[in-house]
Amino acid sequence: MSEAAGRVGVLGGTSGIGLASAQQLVRAGHQVTIAGRDPGRLRGALATLMDQADGRTVDATDRVALDSFFEGTGGLGHLVVAVTGARGGGPFRELDLAEVLEGIEAKTLP
Repeated sequence: MSEAAGRVGVLGGTSGIGLASAQQLVRAGHQVTIAGRDPGRLRGALATLMDQADGRTVDATDRVALDSFFEGTGGLGHLVVAVTGARGGGPFRELDLAEVLEGIEAKTLP
């Protein structure tokens, strides 16, 4: 298995579900790269991962920054997307599925 096949990228990995996911992945022995737009939060998140992960500052709404992030990882076997956005959020029972799809597309598709 290549190194990239075992590496997991976590966009939005500096807080909340993204950080919790990264912590679980590290505990399970995965190589993890977290990303977030705030350098201070990135440093704090990496400190909780006790040098078992690496991280990059990236704004998930910036296509050039995302491309650079993915190129800089050396390849990923898995990707967790836990970024926030204006579309597709809110109480689960009130979610508009069309807005959820728009939110996902805005963050992941060119």
